[in-house]
Amino acid sequence: MTDLDTPKAKAALQFYVDLNNKYHVVPPGVTETGFPEAASLMATGKAAMIISGPNAIGTILSQNPDLKGKLYSAPIPKKEEHKATFGLLGYSVSAQSKNKEAVADYLKFLVSQENALKMNDVTGTLPTKIETGKSQQMSTPEKAGFVKALEFAYSTPTFSAYSQFYDIVAEEYQTLLATDAKMTVDSVAKKAADRANELIGKEGK
Repeated sequence: MTDLDTPKAKAALQFYVDLNNKYHVVPPGVTETGFPEAASLMATGKAAMIISGPNAIGTILSQNPDLKGKLYSAPIPKKEEHKATFGLLGYSVSAQSKNKEAVADYLKFLVSQENALKMNDVTGTLPTKIETGKSQQMSTPEKAGFVKALEFAYSTPTFSAYSQFYDIVAEEYQTLLATDAKMTVDSVAKKAADRANELIGKEGK
């Protein structure tokens, strides 16, 4: 069963909605803003914060190099505990590959400390090795928060319909931003939970 209609989930949803509807601290057009647009808002000084991965550093600095040394990262603020997720993308070797050794050598090349730090310097991507993450390069204000967040990271479930949960939660948020007085967090969360539980039920069959 999903947690989308639990008291904690509804409180979190209400908080995010209030940032826009009550406190008016969210840039206009947030529901149409993807990662490229959000990074551009940061680069041009039109947004003060973005919730993203470390790859955002490279994207922002590529648009505004003058921000180098002026960015700061931190784990997502918590009410009870921090949370972070590991990336959903990665490298693998196909069982049908005729060049498994070459691929393995390439992966070793990527994760070596020297090359991992070079990639981090250009893109912001975090090294995959813990010892590399302890290097001085990773202790700068714009990177240290991402390294710290790894302590609270968890792997997302292996679930074929997982991406659809993102859509369900996004629709919750969008509905409440444009809602009339008849729509409440309780009603929207219940609808989302029903849809999510239906997906879970289908996966289990």
